[in-house]
Amino acid sequence: MNHRLILPATTRGKLILALFTVVILAGLWPAVLLANHAVLVLGLPALATWSCLIIVASTAVMLIANRLLPLPESIRRTQDQPETAANE
Repeated sequence: MNHRLILPATTRGKLILALFTVVILAGLWPAVLLANHAVLVLGLPALATWSCLIIVASTAVMLIANRLLPLPESIRRTQDQPETAANE
């Protein structure tokens, strides 16, 4: 099999890739060690607060990506076509 890594070509795509990379790195073990202390933040342990922040950050990055990166023309065309098989 021939597998290739496809990198984004646009500046917006590179920005979204960088944001996703930062969120993923924030959830890896070395970063989690920074939050693993016996401290309460907003009534939660620091580690639980960190994990909630990662969930919020990943959701925010996905929302930003949906706003900045338009759908490809081939997908947009199939969504705009009415379903003729269902109407028959």
